[in-house]
Amino acid sequence: MELENRYIVLKRKDVEQHLNEDEKITLSVLCETVDDGRRNNGKQSVDALVIESDWPEYNHALGALAERVDS
Repeated sequence: MELENRYIVLKRKDVEQHLNEDEKITLSVLCETVDDGRRNNGKQSVDALVIESDWPEYNHALGALAERVDS
């Protein structure tokens, strides 16, 4: 299985720490615009499970996904 870079994931803690208020507002507007566009195209909002690579569950989850995709 080849992993794809399909999503943009930002940790809320990092957003709070590294963006100023104007940047946070811009990010929020951009996220809402993309979500509105998905809904206008008949799609649901993206609901995803994110497991960071330094978590002990990461390799297990990746292995389980690879097994499902490759079978």
